[in-house]
Amino acid sequence: MVSLMFRPQHRPGMVWIPGGTFLMGSDRHYPEEAPGHRVTVDGFWIDRTPVTNRKFREFVNATGYITLNSRRATVRWRTPGRARFRMRT
Repeated sequence: MVSLMFRPQHRPGMVWIPGGTFLMGSDRHYPEEAPGHRVTVDGFWIDRTPVTNRKFREFVNATGYITLNSRRATVRWRTPGRARFRMRT
């Protein structure tokens, strides 16, 4: 069980989102959203404002991070609407 009372030390420019349990997915809409199921997540910090493209580029340049979009992947479609991705190494 995740404690909703835990809150780490304040981080400038960020807000704390407490953890909790919620219903993820749906049994009434699109098939790929099924099945609806309960998920519990830990609390987390998130930026107070959206990250701009410029700030993200600065982050990528500073850390060498490779975005998922920049990685090479092969895609195999097994059934319509359901893809299986395999990252090339």
